[in-house]
Amino acid sequence: MSWVIHTDGGSRGNPGPAALGFVILRDGVERLAYGEFLGTATNNVAEYTAVLRALQRFSELAAPGDRVEVRADSKLVVEQLSGRWKIKHADMRDLALKVKRAYDPDLVTYTWVAREHNARADEMANKSMDQRGTVESGIEAHEVTEPAAPPNGRVRVVVVAAPMTDQTLTMVDRLKIGADARFLPVRIAHRSDAPSQDGAIRLARHLRSLGAEVQIEESRETLTQAAHSTGTVVLVASDAGAILQPLSGSRFSIAPAPGSVSVIDSDDGALTVRALGVFL
Repeated sequence: MSWVIHTDGGSRGNPGPAALGFVILRDGVERLAYGEFLGTATNNVAEYTAVLRALQRFSELAAPGDRVEVRADSKLVVEQLSGRWKIKHADMRDLALKVKRAYDPDLVTYTWVAREHNARADEMANKSMDQRGTVESGIEAHEVTEPAAPPNGRVRVVVVAAPMTDQTLTMVDRLKIGADARFLPVRIAHRSDAPSQDGAIRLARHLRSLGAEVQIEESRETLTQAAHSTGTVVLVASDAGAILQPLSGSRFSIAPAPGSVSVIDSDDGALTVRALGVFL
């Protein structure tokens, strides 16, 4: 079994309107094609962010130890991430560090390809730039679902306010998230923004290291993911306050601190707040 990722990013103006695109293939079969509009950015930021997003999504699909070849038409990105060229720009160093954290760098190789051999990734980048939004297709594409009613059955809904801090995992352990047999398995859903994706991946790795059964995917609705199921649903999101407001039934404005954790239990639709914005 072999995994290959094609990535591309571009800016119309440099800096100007920018977007990224990537394609994930397994044994030559397209599993996911994705494009994301980035707003105003440079070509290099778009190229680096394309690799970051691609490895974040790949980490959700890969089995432990899976190797992947990343192919890009940016010589700069390939050479710098391969360690052959120095990274002088501070923004690029920060993005390169995030890339290394997204997936085990010892399992990733980078290959430069000519633009004509990177057409699908370029297509996804241009589509998202034209539409000023996110586009995706393929076997692993996420479906956007409508909001659902409160979940049935015994469900624990956990909301983590992104970005996560070093203290978040300590609080997750103290609240026994992923360790309570009544609320297994654990499903982690994250928003499409980078802080939420990074936090969800980090949390999934932590819970798996403790022996919990964990699934991870992108989602826009906590209750949609939790409906008609049991276990724990964790949503990692930058807009945690807006999610907790209706979910908790609070009449007050909720503005949880970054990295804080909230826990709400549902027993056949009856919601009980166990913790709201808990933070060390």
